[in-house]
Amino acid sequence: EARKQKIGTHLDAFKTELDTRNNTKKHIEQTVNRIDRGFRACGFERLDDLSSSAVNLWLSNKRNEKEFSVKTCNYYMSAFKQFGTWLVNTRRFPENPFRYLNNLNTRIDKQRERRHLSESEFEILLKTTKAGKLYRKLTGNDRKMLYLTAAHTGFRARELSSLTVGHFDLRSKHPTITVEAAYAKNRKQAIQPIRNDLADILAAWMDETDRKQADQVVWPGSWVERSAQMIRKDLEEAEISYEDSEGRVFDFHALRHQFISNLAAAGVHPKVAQQLARHSTINLTMDRYTHLEDKQVTDALTMLPAVYQIDQDKDQEKDSEGELLVPMLVPASDFSCPEPSSPVIAEEQAPVKEETPKPISAEDLGVVCLDVSSYDT
Repeated sequence: EARKQKIGTHLDAFKTELDTRNNTKKHIEQTVNRIDRGFRACGFERLDDLSSSAVNLWLSNKRNEKEFSVKTCNYYMSAFKQFGTWLVNTRRFPENPFRYLNNLNTRIDKQRERRHLSESEFEILLKTTKAGKLYRKLTGNDRKMLYLTAAHTGFRARELSSLTVGHFDLRSKHPTITVEAAYAKNRKQAIQPIRNDLADILAAWMDETDRKQADQVVWPGSWVERSAQMIRKDLEEAEISYEDSEGRVFDFHALRHQFISNLAAAGVHPKVAQQLARHSTINLTMDRYTHLEDKQVTDALTMLPAVYQIDQDKDQEKDSEGELLVPMLVPASDFSCPEPSSPVIAEEQAPVKEETPKPISAEDLGVVCLDVSSYDT
């Protein structure tokens, strides 16, 4: 019976199933749209038409046409396999027709290189944006606060668009902003600590703009669908290049790079930076998201011990004034021997009993000797 039904009927049932699993509306639409687009392109009308080889060929053509990246192809394959698994679990089909689809190696795919702005550039961006025009329900000052929050929390555009007033705890001793699990990339609730000065700025802005209801969306509108274009327009107004001389760009997601790079530049421990960035691995935090300027790398060398000069002629070290640096075996003292020519007064002489000289030990000289007996082989 199921095999006689058209693919669209099964997709509708699959969409309903996704909705019952507490997935976000965005995730459901993306998954179903990807499956529907692929099936239409491959000419699948019924279950018996499903073919992994046809899907592979279609995705390969999309990559060759530069329409899909390797990462995008993997997203499509995951959606196809998820649909196939659902067919088996609901006994609509005996086996998953896409079980042999294997994800591609994303390391060979050239990623878009992002950069971060200098402190002065970022300040100019915020000042210029504040005076900017309305963009999809966001005033210039709204966008300024949006960029400021993104650059100090590392939140992604989708996460920021989900925030309501109730997610901000700005007046406690340790202020935080919470992203619900349904909107977080890793599907885990994130309670992000923020600086107190940022909390004060956000609290004053919310009071001024009458953002007081707990369920009120802080940054409403459809801006999230055009976040890259939005910040690019603000960059142009600020006369800041979207792309630098090395081909690196500054889009909305680069604000997340800004946050993590600033943590690294401030000397924050890598594990702490990883936790604040909510990354699964330390490599992702330090390699992909951390960008250091040449001056920061050079300045780090000044933290190393000083380099001592070696006098190759005498093969001995000297200090800055040219004096030889030799080991001090005997501590210096105020004791001085009389000059050889000084007269000796007889009255001061007293009979001295001759004693056998006592050998000077290493302890007398302040030298610590190791017991090498345990190393004797």
